[in-house]
Amino acid sequence: MRGTGWVSVVVLLAVAGLAGCGQGGSGGAGATGSGSPTPGSDALVGHTYVATSVQNGSTKYPLVPGAPVRLTFTADGISASAGCNTMSGTGTVTGGMLVLNGSLSQTEMACDPPIMKQEQWWATVLTSKPQVTVNGDVVTLTNDSSVVAMVDESTRVPDRPVTGTQWRLDGIIDGDVASSVPNGASALVRFADGSVDVSGCNDYRAAYTASGNTLTIAPLHTVGAVRPCPSTGDEIDRTLQRVLTGTVKYGIDGDQMTLTNGSSALTFRAMLRM
Repeated sequence: MRGTGWVSVVVLLAVAGLAGCGQGGSGGAGATGSGSPTPGSDALVGHTYVATSVQNGSTKYPLVPGAPVRLTFTADGISASAGCNTMSGTGTVTGGMLVLNGSLSQTEMACDPPIMKQEQWWATVLTSKPQVTVNGDVVTLTNDSSVVAMVDESTRVPDRPVTGTQWRLDGIIDGDVASSVPNGASALVRFADGSVDVSGCNDYRAAYTASGNTLTIAPLHTVGAVRPCPSTGDEIDRTLQRVLTGTVKYGIDGDQMTLTNGSSALTFRAMLRM
């Protein structure tokens, strides 16, 4: 996640039913042998993969709904997430194995317990020197306990358009501090027909124009009766009003959108097409 402070995290805990620190995954967890080991990471750099299934021995493990498990291969290593925080590490795919140089770094946002458990498991897999196989757009990571099948996000989740999509607020970035949306708070944003509708604790609307990847948004005005808001809802509304006014840069990656205004940014997930 852009603009996020990092802390060093060494994952030592195994997650019940999934964890395992097998080195290399040469024959564990029901490896099928499909695909071929990647000779190196060059062909994978710049691609983001999303997990479609996880096999733990003979058992198919259910991923947490709404918390996608992702893996991006970068020029010097990987970036990964499992629904909340972002993990990062240096390393390469060598001899068909993902080999990282030491521990992963990770952001420190509070997440729901099932997502935290999923993140611990995913970090354990990534640091276990898993075997990497490629079969078209499918990448499979295998260690001694898990087989993780992943598909290229660009083929599974095409970039959603800014307009005609309903976006749900997913995170808040203020300078170098990233945070998740407080429990009990939510917000939706919709761009259409030259106006943006914002639904937080209260509802707002404003006119906007678009040029390239820049939106120029007029000040939001309240639509309908003003409702009293709890402290978290009031804070979210003020953040929406601050970021979604003036010159706003946007970027879209699959079903994710980031709106940036100065040193502040909001991240969103696509909900549905309008």
